[in-house]
Amino acid sequence: MFKNLLSILTFLFVVAIVEAQTTILDFEAPGTSTTFQYFGSGLDGTLNQAVANPDASGENTSSMVAMFIKPAVAEVWAGAYSNPNPTTPVSLTSANKVSIKVWMDHIGSLSLKLENSTDGGPSWVVTVPNTKINEWETLVFDATLPSNEAPNAPAAGYTYATITLFFDFGVAGTGTDVVSFFDDVTVLTPPPVVTTILDFEAPETSSTFQYFGSNLDGTLNQIVANPDASGENTSSMVAQFIKPAVAEVWAGAFSNPNPTTPVNLTVNNKVAIKVWMDHIGSLSLKLENSSDGGPNWIITVPNTKVNEWETLLFDVSLPSLDPPNSPSAGYTYATVTLFFDFGAIGTGTDVTSYFDDIVALAPPPVITTILDFEAPETGTVFQYFGSALDGTFTTIIPNPDASGINTSNMVTQYLKPAVAEVWAGAFSNPNPTIPVTLESNSQVC
Repeated sequence: MFKNLLSILTFLFVVAIVEAQTTILDFEAPGTSTTFQYFGSGLDGTLNQAVANPDASGENTSSMVAMFIKPAVAEVWAGAYSNPNPTTPVSLTSANKVSIKVWMDHIGSLSLKLENSTDGGPSWVVTVPNTKINEWETLVFDATLPSNEAPNAPAAGYTYATITLFFDFGVAGTGTDVVSFFDDVTVLTPPPVVTTILDFEAPETSSTFQYFGSNLDGTLNQIVANPDASGENTSSMVAQFIKPAVAEVWAGAFSNPNPTTPVNLTVNNKVAIKVWMDHIGSLSLKLENSSDGGPNWIITVPNTKVNEWETLLFDVSLPSLDPPNSPSAGYTYATVTLFFDFGAIGTGTDVTSYFDDIVALAPPPVITTILDFEAPETGTVFQYFGSALDGTFTTIIPNPDASGINTSNMVTQYLKPAVAEVWAGAFSNPNPTIPVTLESNSQVC
């Protein structure tokens, strides 16, 4: 009767996770290489070259890079576009930044233009200045910013086939050929929001699990010192799981008591669990006792590493292995049940495994900048009403306290006069270039 007992999740805890990266071009292999076709100069129609890295040091020690020549006589809009387009398109549906490594012998800029969207995105171009001379640096292009060209919309949320680059856009040829280099065109996806259910480091993020399906029935597992504090898991305490020599194929353990924080899958889309096993097998996660009518849910994920920690991901959008075979996405669960090597009977020898850091993962938020007052396309003034300032406008000024959560250069100053109506305020005039779209966004900050 214990086979259907499950539950999980506790204490809310936000953890930093490294940005995920998707390499579009690195010029090291055919699948991550292409050429760029010049335009706007005497090089029209010719292709650039991939060459040996002329300065394999600092931020870029790779072997091969792309060369860009801006001829002595060139239009202000001279550049080069990918031809053929990269094998991997620039997908900004979940990512929000593009980074490019550059090497330039002068202070100038690189403009990135994304075109030929496969899903209706507007053409988008943004310019980023370089800050280093004769060394590699990484320039980051924020896809949530409005384009420098009409319709001045951001690229976030769309996928693009073509990459166009302009070195020193707006500057004509200098009378001398200027050679620059670029490499590692990469899409950056912000880290997910992490909710820690159990990490066994504090009472509010700890629980024991009650065994079933073996001679350990009714006993509780133990929280022990991490037997291998290395690699993906250097935490102090972990949970031990013993599968006895004689055990049913469905032997496992359920959280007892349930975690303080339930497993909320109304906002989270994956559950991650770190495991340490001395053999190749699997971990099955079962979620039960939903507080909002969710079906019991179980799926199995194989491990791939022996005698070291690894993180297993459970996708809650997948159907359960048990009837009614529905996903758990959209529901909240109290009980977490774990089965190591579900479907395999005891081996004749006790098998000890360890688990830790049961967390729920939510997709990273997509941020669209409406106003930051740093450029014309992300700035506007507000018109006062409800006071003696009626009809006048706010002013954009240097940040009076560029510290803490706001180190930007420019901000808007707002005055509420000594005598003002309770409803005194100010409205955008003109309205922002980028409208506030709440079809896919749920919050404004």
